[in-house]
Amino acid sequence: MTVRQELKRFQRKGLGYSKDLETHKLAVALHFGVYNFVRQHHSLGTTPAVAAGLEEKPWSLEKVVEMTEAYWLRKRFPFIGETI
Repeated sequence: MTVRQELKRFQRKGLGYSKDLETHKLAVALHFGVYNFVRQHHSLGTTPAVAAGLEEKPWSLEKVVEMTEAYWLRKRFPFIGETI
């Protein structure tokens, strides 16, 4: 239920409906990453990742943005940063 409520890509009549499978996969991955690593849940008092022992502290949205930017830079320019 939470996915349908928070991620409009699953609602076919919504403006954010995914027409491209690759874009849809990336949006869902980003949603679940933020849901599990950033968003504090009232029932747990922290994020699910911290509660499960995967992380020591919750991630910030800034960290997610930096990681997403780094992912796209590596995907777009795979040879930058490699030494010959």
